[in-house]
Amino acid sequence: MIPASDKERTLASWHMNRALREGVQASILPDGIELTDTQTGFAVELRSGDVPAMTSPGPDGDRLWSKLSLMGLAKPAADLKEVRRRQRGALRRSEPPLLDRLRDLMARIRREIPFFCERAASYDPRRLASLEDFQGLPYLRKQDLRANFPNGLIPTSTDLRAGLDDGSLTILATSGSTDERLQIVTRSIIDRLPFGSDDLFGVPIGGKQPRTAFFTTPVCASMVCRRAAGTFEERRSSISPDLYLRTTNDPFAIETPILKSFCEDVERFQPSILAADPLYLQCVVRAAKRDGIKLPTIPVIQRGFEFATRKAIADIREAFAAPVFNDYGASEENRIAIECHLGSLHVRADVVYFEIIDQSGPCQPGIPGAVAITTFDTVTPLVRYLIGDVAAWTGRTCSCAFSDWPTIDYHGRSKDLVRSRGRWVTAAEIDDAVGTPDWLDFYRLSQTSSASFEIEVVPAAGESPEVGELSTRLKHLIEPDKVRYRPVSRIDPLPSMKIGTVQTRLPTCEIP
Repeated sequence: MIPASDKERTLASWHMNRALREGVQASILPDGIELTDTQTGFAVELRSGDVPAMTSPGPDGDRLWSKLSLMGLAKPAADLKEVRRRQRGALRRSEPPLLDRLRDLMARIRREIPFFCERAASYDPRRLASLEDFQGLPYLRKQDLRANFPNGLIPTSTDLRAGLDDGSLTILATSGSTDERLQIVTRSIIDRLPFGSDDLFGVPIGGKQPRTAFFTTPVCASMVCRRAAGTFEERRSSISPDLYLRTTNDPFAIETPILKSFCEDVERFQPSILAADPLYLQCVVRAAKRDGIKLPTIPVIQRGFEFATRKAIADIREAFAAPVFNDYGASEENRIAIECHLGSLHVRADVVYFEIIDQSGPCQPGIPGAVAITTFDTVTPLVRYLIGDVAAWTGRTCSCAFSDWPTIDYHGRSKDLVRSRGRWVTAAEIDDAVGTPDWLDFYRLSQTSSASFEIEVVPAAGESPEVGELSTRLKHLIEPDKVRYRPVSRIDPLPSMKIGTVQTRLPTCEIP
C-alpha cells in the first residue's frame, strides 16, 4: 500500500504535468486512486500498483496515460459527446462476452439463491456452450415469484430486515394489471438511465441521475401510493432526485386544483424528466384545454406504466412541446428497453438479456412473441422470466450512439391479446390500425366472446364519433359485423387503475 502523502503528490503531479481534463476529480482510496468525471458520471479506479508508473516518465506511465486519454479523462479535452463515446467504449470493453456473463450468473445463483440451489442441475454453467444452450433452461414464471417470496429468490447472505430498515432494500408490488399482484425485493437506489443518456435523448442530462417527476396511477407502486397525497416536501424522495406528483382516482374528471397542483409542482421542482402514465397525462392535456391553463415546460417526457396510444403520444408531444420517449419496464425490472431520439426502442443490453419467443422457439424479426428477460444485477435474479409482454425484433440497426443495443417494437401485454380472424392480435396492431383521427381522444376495445367485440370511444371536445371510419380502419383485423361501437364520455379505469386500450374476457396464451 502506498502512503497517502505519496498519492497526494501523484495527484498534484498529474494536474501539473499532464493534467486531467477539467471536471475530472481524483480521490484517494485505501488501495489506490479513483478518477471521477463529474460532467459525465464515469469513474475508474487505479490500483496502488499503477500509481508509481504515473509519477515519472517511462513506457509504463505512457501506456497508462494513453489509457486515460482513451477514456476521455485527459487533456487535450474533446467535446463532451466524444468524451461520452470513449467512456461508453471503455465500459463496453470492461464487460465479459455475453455468454460469459450468463455463465457467471448461473454459477452465482445456484450458489446463493435458494430457488436456484434446489434446481442446480438445470442451471449448471458448464452446460452453456452457446446461447442456443441457454434456450434450454426452464422459464421462470410469476407463480414462481409468488411461491418463493421473499427469501427464496434473494441471496442467503442478504439480511432483508436490515435492508428494509436502513432503506437500501424495498419491496415493490405490481400494479394488479395481471390476475394476481406479486411482490419482489429490489434495491432502493438504481441508475434508471444508462450511462451517457445525453446522447440517447439528444438533450443535456449531465453526469448524475436527473431530477425526475412521476405522474401515474394512484396504485402503480406502493411508494407512489403513500406519497401521492402528501405535501410537496412529503412527496419528494429522500434517497433520489425524484418528486411524486399528485394524481387522481378519476383521470377523466381531473379537477382544476389537481391540474394547478401539477403545474405548480413541476414549475417549482424543475425536473429534467417527467415520467408519466401516457393516458393519465393525456387526460391532463384535455383538462388543461378545458380550463385554458398553460402546461409547464419539461425537457424530456418518458412514457411508461401502461401501453401508450399513438393519439396520446401525439397529444402530449404537442401540448408540452417536448420529446416523448418510451421507457419500457415493469415492477420486476424497470430497465428493459429505452427509446432514443431517433425513435428506436433499444433493449437495455447492459442490464438484461432479452428473448422473444413463440411456440416454435426464438422469433424472427417482425414476428410478435412472448418476452423472456434475464437480469444481471438485480437483488432478485430473473432467469428466462416470462414477464407477460409481447414484442417483436425490428431487425434494424439504429444509427444513434447506442446502435449496438438491439431494437424492438413493443406490442403490449399478453393478457390483452384478442383472437380474431384465426390469429392473435396485439394491442399495438390494433392501435396502429386506429391511428390518430382528429375526432378521437380515447378508445378501449373489449372482446366479450369469440365472435363479439365492443369498442368504447371518447370523442375529442366538440367532435362527433365517426364510427364508420373507425370500422374501416379496423376491418382487416376484426370483421365489422362482430363489433359494437359505444360512444362514451369517459372510460372507467381497470382494477389496477390503469385506463387500458384493449381487454378480453377470454383466456389468452402465455406464449403465442
